[in-house]
Amino acid sequence: MIISQEELERQNLQNFQAQTRGLSLEMAEEADMMAAPAVMAEAPAAMTADFSGATVTYRYPVKVDIRNGVDDLRLPLDTLRFDARVWAQAVPSRDQIAYRMVEFTNDGQEILLPGEALIFADGTMIGFSWLPLLAAGADTELGFGPLDGLRLTRRTPNRSEGDTGVFSSSNQLREAAVIEVENLTGQDWDVLLRDAIPFSEQDDLEVSFEATPNPARVAPDGKRGVLEWDLDVSAGATQTIQLDYTLRWPNGYVLR
Repeated sequence: MIISQEELERQNLQNFQAQTRGLSLEMAEEADMMAAPAVMAEAPAAMTADFSGATVTYRYPVKVDIRNGVDDLRLPLDTLRFDARVWAQAVPSRDQIAYRMVEFTNDGQEILLPGEALIFADGTMIGFSWLPLLAAGADTELGFGPLDGLRLTRRTPNRSEGDTGVFSSSNQLREAAVIEVENLTGQDWDVLLRDAIPFSEQDDLEVSFEATPNPARVAPDGKRGVLEWDLDVSAGATQTIQLDYTLRWPNGYVLR
């Protein structure tokens, strides 16, 4: 079959246009797939709380089904996030390890009702705690379990009792304590350390103490005899406190 040069060029142009349309359609479909909007799962419904009156009523926005034979149905209330201060609390006279403590403020608009709460630390559930009633704007402290890597020791290498000397007319009891906090964890810790000394309720019984370093607070919140230190204990470090206290009373009296 013999065709003219013009007919050949016309057929070539038609074939090129057809191939171009096919390629454009394929590219368009691919582009549509790439530019397709991301499919978003519907967010779980959140309850709304009604605090009118002496009760709290939670209203769930959608209907739910309860299967036969199921004792209860758990519905999510909400997720609340608060900025918290975390520290380690140490009482060497009572414990050999420190405990993780958390303080936060309910800066939301809702009351947090009291009840049992699951406690998680570092992504691991460590136990249960009791959450008190927490009004909007109120502060609370919660314990978040022991810190086995913060070791506490309290030693009393010197304890003496008796007359102060020939030229004294009073008796005394003196005790020296050495307190240590050893950080075996892999992180630095702010440690609130508490210790106690005797306190007097009689004018004739005098109590004095010396401490190195000095305590940050004496009798905090009116708690007589309580001393508190704010310690920065680096990972792998040990902090030492030297505490001495003395009780003096007149001759003819007995300390009980």
